[in-house]
Amino acid sequence: MQFRTTIKLKEAKFKVDIKDRILLLGSCFSEHIGNRLKSIKWNCFENPHGILFNPASIHNCIKEIAESRVYKKEDLIFSNELWYSWQHHGKFADTVPDELLTMINNKIVEANTFLKTTEICIITLGSAWVYKHIEKNIIVANCHKVPQKEFNKTLLSVNEIVALLSESVYSLRKLNPEIKVVFTLSPVRYLKDGFTENALSKAHLLTAIHEVSDVDNNIEYFPAYEIFMDDLRDYRFNTVDLVHPNDQAIDYIWEKFIEFMINDSSKQIIKELSNWRKQMDHRPFHTETEEYRVFREKLLKVTEELQRRFPFLNFSDEM
Repeated sequence: MQFRTTIKLKEAKFKVDIKDRILLLGSCFSEHIGNRLKSIKWNCFENPHGILFNPASIHNCIKEIAESRVYKKEDLIFSNELWYSWQHHGKFADTVPDELLTMINNKIVEANTFLKTTEICIITLGSAWVYKHIEKNIIVANCHKVPQKEFNKTLLSVNEIVALLSESVYSLRKLNPEIKVVFTLSPVRYLKDGFTENALSKAHLLTAIHEVSDVDNNIEYFPAYEIFMDDLRDYRFNTVDLVHPNDQAIDYIWEKFIEFMINDSSKQIIKELSNWRKQMDHRPFHTETEEYRVFREKLLKVTEELQRRFPFLNFSDEM
């Protein structure tokens, strides 16, 4: 008897090598993947505007990075005793506007430098619903707890999303012509929009992604959404909110990502680095013992050997 359906992944158009630099943009799922990559010393840069959900805000982020936009005080808003940007996640906030501007502009400079030499950009779309500020007439990345009456909520059409994704890829390639793009669709259901509304949003995003990726050999789609919704079709793979994937689900999707996107030589290195990471994360009850001291010395030698064998990775924080 068979109690679940397993997604059979097709052959990816291109493979990712552990030497590749990766820019990750989009929803919180992109940060899950980014954290896994960084834990095994992959050279990654995540969300220079913070977590973004809709394709309009992601496109704006890419455009601002590619064009090295410089933010000024008039680009900020003041709400609930803090300064924010309409184009950034709420973690970009400060009581002092100049401090926030420094944070925002430094991130753009870092991202621009990284983008020029990166090989892969992973973009995770979350929702096709957008909030447009009525007075400013702009789609915002985050409402920053500003009253709902100041926004109009609308659903982007498939054609609008296709245009935004195409323009995003164009902006990336204008700065870095060789870059390859991997789109994913966040498995998180945004039920605050409503069950039907969330399904419609995901359908618009998925249709648009395929319209863009199916005609370009340097754009791939990784089916994280389908793996979670159809392969892991059980609430035991959710967190307590019954919406977000739990650690077990993320582990499973991560394994599928490696299987689908990573080349064979890098898979073996990833396996070795994953074992190293488990040892590094080990937290004993008694750190003052001789046994633990010997363990740490052995682990340091292993780390030094990994650095010698893989000079393109950076183990300086562990040495």
